[in-house]
Amino acid sequence: MSNKVSHKLSHTLQRGRTFYTNFRRNDSKKFVRLSLNTDSLKQAQVTMSKMAPYIPLVQSGAMSVDEFKGKLNGMRELTKQDLDTFLLRMLEADIFEAESLPMIGKIAKEIGETISDPATAATAAGGYAKAAQTWLYQGDEGSEQLIKANFLHQNIDTSYLTSEISAASTTLDMSKAKLYQAYQAFYDGDFTKYEQLVSSLKSKLLTVSPSTL
Repeated sequence: MSNKVSHKLSHTLQRGRTFYTNFRRNDSKKFVRLSLNTDSLKQAQVTMSKMAPYIPLVQSGAMSVDEFKGKLNGMRELTKQDLDTFLLRMLEADIFEAESLPMIGKIAKEIGETISDPATAATAAGGYAKAAQTWLYQGDEGSEQLIKANFLHQNIDTSYLTSEISAASTTLDMSKAKLYQAYQAFYDGDFTKYEQLVSSLKSKLLTVSPSTL
C-alpha cells in the first residue's frame, strides 16, 4: 500500500484513502503516524487545525505521543458558555482582590508586619497599571494566549471563537488595569477613587450574559 504525503496539508500523509499525521519528534527518526479517521481532505484540515498547537510540543518532547493521541481522539469545541464562565471567574477574582485591600493592614499585622511605606506601594501599583494600559494600547496578545492555553489544557478547541476570545482578553486587560489603579488609589489614600474603581470593576460583571452561566 503506497503512502502519499499531502502537499495541501502539512504534517499529514494519505495511506490508501485515509489521512494520517506525519511528523517526527526532534530526537527520533520515527514518524508519528496516527489515523485522522477520515478520507476527506476538508475534515482532515479541520482536525489538523485543532491539533497544530500540539505538534511542536510532541516534537520537543514536552508532550508524549499518547497524550497527543488522546487530544486527537477527544477534543471538543469551545462554547460561548465555556468562555463566559471563564471570563466571569477571572473578573470575580479581580473584584475579590480589590475589595480585600482595606483589610490588608490587619492581615499584615496578624503576620507580624506593617504597611510602613504606602507611597512606595502606590508608585509600584501605578507602574503595574501603566503596564496593563500598554497591553491595551499595543494590542498585546498575552491575555488571549492565556485564555487559549487554559482551554487547550482541558482539551477544548478554541479555533471557532477567535473574535470572542479577543474581546474577552480585552475585557481582562481592562480589569487588570482597573485593579492596579485601585491599588494605587488605595495606597495614595484616595479612598473615593478607590471605591469608584471597585464599583467599575463590579459593573463589568453585568456584561457577561447570565443566560449562559
